[in-house]
Amino acid sequence: GRFDTFPSSNYIDVVRGDSESYVAASEYADRILAFKDNSVQIVNISSPSPSGWFLEKNEKYMGVVGPACVVKTQYGIVWVNDNGCFLYNGSSIKNLMDDKIDDDEWADFIGNSVNAHYSSIGYEKHKKQLIIMRDCTGTAGSSGDAYLYDFKTKSWVKLINAFSDSIVHSNFIHDWNGDLVVGYESGGNVAFKKWDSDDTTISKSDIVLTTKDIDFGSPALDKKVYAAYVTYKSSAEQNLPLEFAVDGTGSFSDFSTGTNVQPQGNTGGAGYLESTASAGSTWDVATFTADSVQTCQSIQFKFNPPTAGTFNINDISIEYRQLRKRVT
Repeated sequence: GRFDTFPSSNYIDVVRGDSESYVAASEYADRILAFKDNSVQIVNISSPSPSGWFLEKNEKYMGVVGPACVVKTQYGIVWVNDNGCFLYNGSSIKNLMDDKIDDDEWADFIGNSVNAHYSSIGYEKHKKQLIIMRDCTGTAGSSGDAYLYDFKTKSWVKLINAFSDSIVHSNFIHDWNGDLVVGYESGGNVAFKKWDSDDTTISKSDIVLTTKDIDFGSPALDKKVYAAYVTYKSSAEQNLPLEFAVDGTGSFSDFSTGTNVQPQGNTGGAGYLESTASAGSTWDVATFTADSVQTCQSIQFKFNPPTAGTFNINDISIEYRQLRKRVT
């Protein structure tokens, strides 16, 4: 029957006088992450006595604009800002977008001091995937675009029109069944939808798969690239499904002439990739070669949307030979 009592000794002496406000907090293992506008404080609470708790780290430029930018996963705490998508695993912080997404592209997507908006993040625990919505307030252009990160493959996918543009959305939550859901404004009411990354209603023209610029671990050395081998299955012939660009130019060319695509489509011929057996349910290996052997320092591949039917990729292998530069 007494009021809560807070002794004067119950406090943690952290950074003072930095003019920042606390906007979110989360805990993982024996640490508390206290998020401010521009920084995050990691508080060690491993001691059984609160008097033994202490500020372990104060990381600058890792703050968030609000609670919807932070989510807890089985791998640790993940949050987003215009500098990256960060994972704290209980001992260290890792930027999940390093060497995978261009810094300027990410900053434009998330928003910064010039292009400010409010991104939100959710965790789909069944598939172990992160979903980052560009702007849940619906004010930014293409606010419904999103990025998806897969913890199993450690890969990113950009999703065009994953959510409705210019619509206010809530933060992500998990429902009673453990599914990831989000609320959105609908005719003056709040409706809810379950996130489904297997949705087949999206237009095929919105799907593009681009690899990173592959330098084979030796960016300064030239390589001769002879062929690319792709394990795939397809329910229909595909027209010019694979393109390539060399040395980070971003200028893509087709594997499209002569017999440069094997197995060739029965109907389309040169440049068309044959459908696989059993209506596209079995795997086959396709060989792609350019008009001439490519000598380059790095190479990048882009898969175009399917011409028809469904198209699945399991892996890509590259046949190449590294060239040693002559010493003079």
